[in-house]
Amino acid sequence: TGLTNENATRQKLFNFTRMKRLLLALGCLAAAVGHAQDYVVLTTQDTLRGKVKFLSYDLLDRVQLQNNSKQTLTALQVRAVRLEGVTYRPVRQANAVRFMQELQSGYLSFFAYRIDNSTRFDGRLLYLMSGNQLELPNIGFKKKLGVFLRECPSLAEDIKDGKLGRTEVDSIIQLFNTCID
Repeated sequence: TGLTNENATRQKLFNFTRMKRLLLALGCLAAAVGHAQDYVVLTTQDTLRGKVKFLSYDLLDRVQLQNNSKQTLTALQVRAVRLEGVTYRPVRQANAVRFMQELQSGYLSFFAYRIDNSTRFDGRLLYLMSGNQLELPNIGFKKKLGVFLRECPSLAEDIKDGKLGRTEVDSIIQLFNTCID
């Protein structure tokens, strides 16, 4: 019986080791597949998958996609980019078209953008589907945002009265989109 118990213990250890190796292999595969999920959606609705890299030029951002070959596309050719789980969309701002990180989407969308050739997305932009937009102001927040969101009078009034402030931007966007729907 001592030899049988030893064989049973060895078999359990062998099975446990195989299970650990299988889980490690599955984890590596999931990480590799997750990285390969970067993609670009073109204005033609085609989806191209591969390694994505943003390129910024004077007034028109570009994205480089590498799968079997390198392909460079302008922001005017692209509808959306998905990179490391984050969605970016081309947005016209002043005389430029920039890729901006989409923080919230809807009739009123919320974007983060790069300020003056920075690599960080520190700027904030509110964008109405009608094309109107407002850089999130530090000074005059209540007045400017109240006017910008006048299509929903009760919300605009709450902002002007100070019931909703700069720290509740996410809630303001959701309330506005609900009001418009």
